[in-house]
Amino acid sequence: QAQVIRRQACLRALMLHALPLATLRPSPGVAASVDPFFDRLRARYILLRPGETTFEAAGMVDSNPINKQAALRGLTEQGREQVRAAAEALAARGVTSPVIFYDNGARASQTADILANSLSVPRRDVEPEFRWLEARGLGALDGTDLQAATEYLHRIDAADVESAAEEAEDGTPSDSVNDVFGRMRNTIAKIETSYGGGDFVIIGGDAAVLSVFAAAACGTDLRDHGRFTLPPGGW
Repeated sequence: QAQVIRRQACLRALMLHALPLATLRPSPGVAASVDPFFDRLRARYILLRPGETTFEAAGMVDSNPINKQAALRGLTEQGREQVRAAAEALAARGVTSPVIFYDNGARASQTADILANSLSVPRRDVEPEFRWLEARGLGALDGTDLQAATEYLHRIDAADVESAAEEAEDGTPSDSVNDVFGRMRNTIAKIETSYGGGDFVIIGGDAAVLSVFAAAACGTDLRDHGRFTLPPGGW
């Protein structure tokens, strides 16, 4: 129960408190930071998972970046409604003029478009990322049962941040948690270097991009990043 309370407190601070991440403090017994870089963040980051996708609705893994811009891999109608609800909730909490950084795949792009339209964010403040926010590549798990794959990943991630699914014959990448962390860190470093602060909505290609960021920002062992997994359309 104590772990759940600490997680909820960290998430509340991470997403919506008026303090930058630099002021967050890890839970007792947790290392100060996975990376000292995350102790010095100036901006406020709101993490938004894309709404439900067609492949999620079908219960299938979809992680090959070659296909990520195909419209059929975008949001379901329920997914679109989830994003609209998230935009309304964010606006109610005072997040009305953020800069939006998103993976350029269909699901994150459609999520970013809905959010930007709902909050009247000008196009100049909607920034695509072509690689660094990309969904975790799941290798041979691509196209398999989503629930079974998720359970498998939780097991291997808990053992080692360098663990990854078996490689696929079709070239689908097989990424470890550390691979995801390295790419995501590049995006945050770019933001911190280019901007002096402000609100930034980060829309990753999948839930793993965001949960890894949340774990790093909260000083949590990256092997336990699954604690921070958001639901479709969650923030």
